[in-house]
Amino acid sequence: MACFPTTPEASGLPDTITSIILYCVLATWYADWVKQIEVVAAVIIREGRVFAAQRNGKGEVGFKWEFPGGKLEPGETRQAALTRELEEELEVAARVGNFMMTVTHGYKTFHLTMHCYLVEIPSSVIVLKEHLDSRWLSASELDTVDWAEADRPVVRRVKELLTQ
Repeated sequence: MACFPTTPEASGLPDTITSIILYCVLATWYADWVKQIEVVAAVIIREGRVFAAQRNGKGEVGFKWEFPGGKLEPGETRQAALTRELEEELEVAARVGNFMMTVTHGYKTFHLTMHCYLVEIPSSVIVLKEHLDSRWLSASELDTVDWAEADRPVVRRVKELLTQ
């Protein structure tokens, strides 16, 4: 455990240097203490609408809406993980397209890094195996569901894409 003087003046260092040191120590401690999760997510756009899925009731983000996907397994590429997750969760064959963005978000119990890709699915039949509900949302409907916090920056980007 790192110990610091109670005030910046007591350390003999300028306030900004003391603050930077304290921030680095706390950030390192946080990274070691909080579970780190790396996931991939699919942004599936078809006919001017994007696919959204409602999570089951488990955990901190239970019942929230998200872009489907899941955790990377050791040694797995992001594209392979996304293809696997979509087959497992939605029973669809996916064609992973262009990388869209990476989002990082600190929840209360874990820190999430989410890599988002544009994805095409040839089938119109989607079977929900992990989610409670799903919807195809237009740009004007994106704000009608309660998105998981980490998905909100992606929603903003999708809104831009849908209104171009």
